[in-house]
Amino acid sequence: MPEHLIRLLYARAAPGNEVTDAELLARVVGGTDGGAFELLVRRHAGLVWRVCRGTARDHHAAEDAFQATFWALARNAGAVREGASVAGWLCRVAYRVALKARSRGTLAPLTFDPPGQYADPAAAADSGEVAPILYAELDRLPDKYRVPVVLCHLHGFTQVAAAGQLGVPVGTVATRVRRGLDRLRAGLARRGITAPLGVALTVSIADAAALPDLVSMLCRAGHPPADILTLSEGVVAAMNPLKWKPAAAVLGAVVAIGIGIAFAADPRPADEKPTAADKPAARPADEPAAFGPADYAARHVALANLKKIGLALFDYHDEHDAFPDDIRDKNGRPLLSWRVAILPYLGQHFLYKQFKLDEPWDGPHNKKLVEESPEIYWSARPVMKAVAPGCTYFQRVAGKGALFEPGAKVRMQDVGDGLSNTLSLVEAGPPVPWSKPADVPFDPAGPPLVLAGPFVDAVHVAMADCQVFRMKANANPEMVRKIITRDGAEVVDRALWAAPARPTTAADLALLVRRRAALERLYQLASYEADSRFELEQALRKAGQLPRLDPTTVETLDELDDLSEATNQKWSGDGAEVKRLQKALQKTDPEAAARLKQAHDKRMQERAKVVEEQRPK
Repeated sequence: MPEHLIRLLYARAAPGNEVTDAELLARVVGGTDGGAFELLVRRHAGLVWRVCRGTARDHHAAEDAFQATFWALARNAGAVREGASVAGWLCRVAYRVALKARSRGTLAPLTFDPPGQYADPAAAADSGEVAPILYAELDRLPDKYRVPVVLCHLHGFTQVAAAGQLGVPVGTVATRVRRGLDRLRAGLARRGITAPLGVALTVSIADAAALPDLVSMLCRAGHPPADILTLSEGVVAAMNPLKWKPAAAVLGAVVAIGIGIAFAADPRPADEKPTAADKPAARPADEPAAFGPADYAARHVALANLKKIGLALFDYHDEHDAFPDDIRDKNGRPLLSWRVAILPYLGQHFLYKQFKLDEPWDGPHNKKLVEESPEIYWSARPVMKAVAPGCTYFQRVAGKGALFEPGAKVRMQDVGDGLSNTLSLVEAGPPVPWSKPADVPFDPAGPPLVLAGPFVDAVHVAMADCQVFRMKANANPEMVRKIITRDGAEVVDRALWAAPARPTTAADLALLVRRRAALERLYQLASYEADSRFELEQALRKAGQLPRLDPTTVETLDELDDLSEATNQKWSGDGAEVKRLQKALQKTDPEAAARLKQAHDKRMQERAKVVEEQRPK
């Protein structure tokens, strides 16, 4: 069956299509409508199949990924953020599940061709390489650009329809689509694809005739097969490894303005709490004695410095079209560390010019500069006091198949797993002189690599996209190997990341108490402000001065369509919020809830009658 017919069948002609995705999703979460999930499947089947088939490049793997994607939706419907696009969420999940389906099979890893290979549009459309690269680049886009592109170019929506789905003006959708396509075009160009983007977005899909059977089978299934369930596990968490519950998200926002208490609670369920098996792994014999758990200051220093160094790596790549390698002589012998090579991108031009680039790091001249280490290569002060002057824990993991391969020119387009799934930097030991060309060695054929930093509770790491995390000190070496390799069709496993650290020192405990009190004061101020706004709006309504749309100023039918859709969505959203608040009040004060509901229903009936009387005859 041609793909455009499949998209028409499942995205446009599905029964109940007048019900929005958000409403169907709410029914799935609440368990109030057994048919809501089937409607979502039928609406988005064409999109999900397209991503799965294009990424997996194998019919059977694509079928498994297709089923696993929708089972992930069924089990994690509450993980779709309020106001987010279901289509955009499914697109990301489908891409990651398809990568997992591919990696567990016997297919070769994704490979990318040199620039100019797809200069011919016909070759681009026929090549099985274009689709996975396209979805990899699409996955890297920020939500505000990716979702409109998915809706308009993969799901077949008009920009007006997409604006209705997203609740934003049509002009905003048009701007975001244009900017998203520009970013996609630039990303594809970096990976060696120069075909027109319109061709890349319409890559044909083989075996699409099987889709109706897949949809029917999925909708009839009472429980997913074990292998499908396993395939869907962990993918949603991997998209947002640090995604918190709404209350924790509020605390996270407060952290950003100095009211940070993210370490105040351990969010893991009982079966994931630390046990005796979670003790830190044995450390290398040449590693100095570890410090205790990293306190708040140590975590802040490590993660902030890792992010800055990662951004410098990006700046270097932009100028040299490759990630930095150690500075080498004509025979390829390393002389100075990559940490020296990126000094100009850290604002250290003066220090960089003092090095003799044709002399080893420990030569007569360069050795004098070892103790001139920039602060960005320092760990927390207690750690720096315990190591030799000029030494650093901030290192790359370097080896065959890693992001940093000694002597090789590695570019972004060589990272088949995606930058967010590939390890870049670590705070791990033993510490080395910062200008010495020494890093954590990685051998994919050798014994498992155990990363050990200066702290016993976690290892601070940065991914290739500059996202920074705390990795468990006893992380599974096989999982570590997967995030080190750059082209193994693997995704980051949530089990790698350590839980938010609890305060362990007297200083952290005191800081926790102060910031809890500050947060309480902030909540009170926010509550007072909300009360004031409500009172002022009520006064303006009574005075008839609250700003409102004047329909008589609208002179085109298209504008009326857009404004009517926006008003309907706002009405629907306000109505849903009223119901939510009524349910919340029902639990604490049933009498007040019943009284307010009765008054609300009466008021709506009266106003509906007035509106009906004003309708033109």
